[in-house]
Amino acid sequence: MLSTLRNAWRIPELRKKIIFTLLMLLVFRLGSSIPVPYMNKAIIAELQLMQ
Repeated sequence: MLSTLRNAWRIPELRKKIIFTLLMLLVFRLGSSIPVPYMNKAIIAELQLMQ
């Protein structure tokens, strides 16, 4: 598996796609931790308990 990643990293087009994918995952993870304004956390927690 490591050799496959090493070989993929040598190809410039694949390297760009891998970097783009990792950056989009990072943006998604950071964006999911930003609180939404006017959202009542107590009500959200209560809704999660109902499920």
